Amino acid sequence: MSANIYDVHVGISSGEKRNPDGTVTGQLEVIPNIRALEFEAGDSSFQALIGRDILQRGVLNLSFDGHFSFAF
Repeated sequence: MSANIYDVHVGISSGEKRNPDGTVTGQLEVIPNIRALEFEAGDSSFQALIGRDILQRGVLNLSFDGHFSFAF
């Protein structure tokens, strides 16, 4: 099996706020030059799967009720 590999920049938004006019403001943390592997998500709604190369740059908190937070 073969797959396409790309060098990409990953953007993670934080502090998003929806304004009355419909625009969204917040901060964007950009992680440059990450190697990404293309995959078929099938019927899933996933757009990306992040790994330890990104997770090691911040703090990931998981709760038992399924909620999570990720901070830099």
